[in-house]
Amino acid sequence: MKKTLVSEFWGKLSIETRWFVVLALLFGSIFAITSPARVGHDEGNHHARVWKITTGEIFAEKDTLQKGVYGGWIPVNLFEFNSDPPSRRGRGWVYFPNTAAHSPVAYTPNLLAVSLARLFHASTFTTFYLSRFFNLLFFIVGLAFALNALRGSRAQWVVFVVALLPTTLYQASVITADTTTNTLTILFSALLLKSLFLNKNLSRSESIIFLLCAALIPILKQSYAPLSLLIFLVPITNLAVRHPRLGQILTLLIGFGLFIFWSVAIRDVANYNGAVLLGESASQVAPFEQIHFMLHHPLDMLNITCNTLLTNGQGYMIDFFGNLSVPKFGHGAGPPIRLPAISMSLCIFMLGLSVLVFEKPKISRRDSLIVLADILIGVVMLFAILYLVFTPVGSNFVNGISGRYFIPFVILTLSAISALMPQLKPDDSRWHEAVPKLFLYGTAISLSLTAFKFIYFVAAAS
Repeated sequence: MKKTLVSEFWGKLSIETRWFVVLALLFGSIFAITSPARVGHDEGNHHARVWKITTGEIFAEKDTLQKGVYGGWIPVNLFEFNSDPPSRRGRGWVYFPNTAAHSPVAYTPNLLAVSLARLFHASTFTTFYLSRFFNLLFFIVGLAFALNALRGSRAQWVVFVVALLPTTLYQASVITADTTTNTLTILFSALLLKSLFLNKNLSRSESIIFLLCAALIPILKQSYAPLSLLIFLVPITNLAVRHPRLGQILTLLIGFGLFIFWSVAIRDVANYNGAVLLGESASQVAPFEQIHFMLHHPLDMLNITCNTLLTNGQGYMIDFFGNLSVPKFGHGAGPPIRLPAISMSLCIFMLGLSVLVFEKPKISRRDSLIVLADILIGVVMLFAILYLVFTPVGSNFVNGISGRYFIPFVILTLSAISALMPQLKPDDSRWHEAVPKLFLYGTAISLSLTAFKFIYFVAAAS
């Protein structure tokens, strides 16, 4: 019997990759379908931003009458989610200050979906949910590629677990710039594990995607830009491109060229939006004044950072593993529900186990420390950027930080830690058989409990 293209492709995937596809498609679809419209994290603002980009307006507009808030003109019925297509006649002004700074690259699957919907004059309902499912499919395809690149290696389990964390999967199931960001950073991390930590050759397609991810990461979110520097730790013999060293240099130049271009282009957005979102005057949230404060009061800045971590650390951890938005008793997003205790315990257990079962890395101790230092720089940039644009001068806390912002860092952090610690080498063959089952069953149970709790709260709020 002749194999179809789909069955032939499916046969080339590792069993772990197939499990990922099944679990991600099943539970991702549950989140995408059962989550009411606009209840994802800032989902309405992301959808409005995507619509404006598909009209050719890459940069958000500034409303000079309302404190310089950024937004744009969109069809008045875009958020009605019915059988009518978006109106071409009536337009209304919508503010989306917290998404105005995202580059079009961060909305790649959403732009494809909305452009397709506009081409066929799809309804507002179809347009919205098509955008959600394009996000989910982009995530699944990208991370299936990542896991398949690591087939046969126990290093794949850390990627598997992080990709199927409830927070990661939920973000992939709603309209948000985080989907593309998480997909490309996790894909980059997986290929770095193969080429650097395991010292294995990348195929030509893997090499091209690896360098492409490194070039695009700086324009997704500036705090993740340091990750791209790690391409220079990869031996050039492991890259299947014609001039690997030149490829690394060009990748870095393109990536940081985009980083500088976009940072300059949105500098005014940052200046105004933090003040507007926090209800503060522009004079209280001003990046140049913040920089002056940081340079002249370093001890105070250190105290602010420590105070932020000690006060909000538990919240960051809960948000990292799973804070899912649910609707209010009416409309809009209510306070997020927390991950079930059993699900969080399973996630923590599986992340710890992924470190213990990681095969002996071939990365040097020096390179492992460089990776950790690079990630530390990224975390510092995350705090610094949000301090500059979201925090009033002299505040005791850094505002705007969410636990899910640390997802792009976790795979390389755990892998570097694993490389610096003794490896677990059990000889019992039953252990090797049990490890995949622990990950597969643990992930399935964690997502099942999370989905049940999520559906319960959505039903209660409807």
